[in-house]
Amino acid sequence: MRPAERIQAALEGRFTLGEMLRWASRRPSEPPLVDGEWFFISAYLADDAQGFWEGKYTPLPDTRDVSRTMPVAAGDRPGEGSR
Repeated sequence: MRPAERIQAALEGRFTLGEMLRWASRRPSEPPLVDGEWFFISAYLADDAQGFWEGKYTPLPDTRDVSRTMPVAAGDRPGEGSR
C-alpha cells in the first residue's frame, strides 16, 4: 500500500489496533496526529472510544505543523555531560 492508501484505510477503520501500532512503529511520520498523538491513540483514549471503534466517527488528519520529536531537556544534548 502507498502512504495515502494506508492513511485512508486506517481512517475507514480497516486496520486493527495492533496493525495500526505496527504501522506507526515502522513509519511514525505517516499516521495523522490529533493533539500531538497518533489519531488512533487519541480515539482509543477518548470518552466515547467504543463509538469510534464502532465507526460512528471519522477523524480528520491534523494539518498543523507539529514536531514529531520529543523536546530535548537541557543537559541531555550531546556534549553536555554532567559536570
